[in-house]
Amino acid sequence: HERGEMMKPFLRESISGFKSNPERTGRFIVVDCGTYCGYSAILLASTIKECSPDLEFTVLSTEINPKHIGVAKKMIQMAKLEKYITVIQTESVETALAEHVGNDAVHFVFFDHAKIQYLPDLKSLEKRGRMQKGTHVVADNVIVSEVLSEYRDYVEHLADEGIFT
Repeated sequence: HERGEMMKPFLRESISGFKSNPERTGRFIVVDCGTYCGYSAILLASTIKECSPDLEFTVLSTEINPKHIGVAKKMIQMAKLEKYITVIQTESVETALAEHVGNDAVHFVFFDHAKIQYLPDLKSLEKRGRMQKGTHVVADNVIVSEVLSEYRDYVEHLADEGIFT
């Protein structure tokens, strides 16, 4: 619950930036890497609806464990958000995006999957043009995990250059 509250201001800022961009096209796209039970996807979708009820958006939530996907889909249905959230069984964030949003850019990314995948997935999204100036990237356990030191350094560099928020 606390983690979700910490993420909301970043999501609101991302929505505000998206809506105020005169060059924006299409819908607001959120990627949630690591569905688990669906909590983050539900939080993201409900926050977007609360913050901007008329905004067209989609939350793509990726997971590799089919048991987790089953639980998440039930939770998402109970929250009545299945119209906005798509849960995809995949190890590749890029594959999920290609199948569900074509070549569209991503506006908000939440990493909460295998920690060793944070940096490769971020670089993959960046390399394929999915990230754009102003894309918000939020990641769980970044401060406490020693495994993520290279990821932290990379993201800090991008933030210093004004590429990502």
